[in-house]
Amino acid sequence: MDARERTDAPPVPVPTTVRLVRAAQGGDADALNPLFARHEDRLLAYVAARMGGTLRGLPTAEDLLQETYLRALQGFDRVEARGEGAWLGWLTTIARHVLADTYRRNVEALKRGAGAILPLDAGPEPAGARPVAREAPPGLSTVLDDAA
Repeated sequence: MDARERTDAPPVPVPTTVRLVRAAQGGDADALNPLFARHEDRLLAYVAARMGGTLRGLPTAEDLLQETYLRALQGFDRVEARGEGAWLGWLTTIARHVLADTYRRNVEALKRGAGAILPLDAGPEPAGARPVAREAPPGLSTVLDDAA
């Protein structure tokens, strides 16, 4: 009998992230919280470090992280369960796009003369929005370059 035919070999363990992704995609809502919590601190630090002075305070890094999770849930059926690094990379890419979209929306508002930072769900400019300088936010080119 050759080694490939052996049936007494222990099964190869499936990494936790892969199991959680597969379970959540299979309808197990209880798998979502631990799946998102695995890298919450790292993602929050990533977002906070890239917000720049213009966006600090409104929205908060936590707001942008929640938007990241919302977008991840909207595209969850398309994620492949390949491992820890792939999961973190996918979430980080979404966070980078959330940051870029938020900067873009606010730069457009500044160009129109709105002079206010717009919330994530901005429709018409809110009355009493916080005023900001009328120049491109620091770090904008870095975020936009990263998103490309």
